[in-house]
Amino acid sequence: AYSAGVLPTALAYMIGDSGLLYAPHNSKAEVTKVTYSGRQNVSCCTPVVNAGRPASAADPGFPVSIGVFKGNWVAAAKLYRTWATNQVWCAKGRKFERKDYPEGFAEIPFWYRVSGRSQSVSNCIGQLRANWPEMKVGIHWYCWHNSDFDVAYPEYFPAKHGVKETMAYGRSRGCLMMPYINGRIWDKELISFRHLAHRSVCRRESGMMYEERYHGRVNGVMCPATPLWSDVVVDIASRLVSELGSGAVYFDQVGESRAEPCFSESHPHPAGGGTWWRESY
Repeated sequence: AYSAGVLPTALAYMIGDSGLLYAPHNSKAEVTKVTYSGRQNVSCCTPVVNAGRPASAADPGFPVSIGVFKGNWVAAAKLYRTWATNQVWCAKGRKFERKDYPEGFAEIPFWYRVSGRSQSVSNCIGQLRANWPEMKVGIHWYCWHNSDFDVAYPEYFPAKHGVKETMAYGRSRGCLMMPYINGRIWDKELISFRHLAHRSVCRRESGMMYEERYHGRVNGVMCPATPLWSDVVVDIASRLVSELGSGAVYFDQVGESRAEPCFSESHPHPAGGGTWWRESY
């Protein structure tokens, strides 16, 4: 298994009430890969900025803290929290105190994950309202664009018949409608990949593409620093709001998948590691 590389990861090894805490103080979220083996071994790899470029490579820009502690995993989390709450991603304070965090989003106590055709989603909304007429509800809608999951990304439009009407129906019943899109990958079987996207895929040192397979389809991992991918994601999200009336958009994989060191010489970022992945997103 591997950790998400977009934000730092702390690890705690424990025997009884004794533990060893490994905590990268990666305040700018440099590209990092943490790998765990079946024998509880762990390795942390941080590709340097401009890796492989003579006279221009730089050391990783963050320290790592390793120390022992007494207690359980909560004690380890609190030790890491002492540092984490002073970093830029916590600088605005707690969400419920922030003025820029949507109040309506924060007040939803119940999210319902639905998938598939408009009629079934409308039926679910009706049933929810029959059971809980006053409760604030969020509708997290998968496969609104296609009957199969993880297929034909990022070609979500034109939307299927009934999607816009179901969005409107959900709003009329007081639900926040949040459709799913993937924020990282492009289906290699699409003509648009061969003619457009292949130049903006993340590349290994060998020049080969980073690829991921889901449900039998091979996808290219898109480089977030490229103008193409930025424009595509912004366009999809904008159309979901302006054309279909969604109240939010879910970008899958952006927060939970690792950053990939990209070595494409045509992309506007340093080769390999650095902070460009997080900054680009």
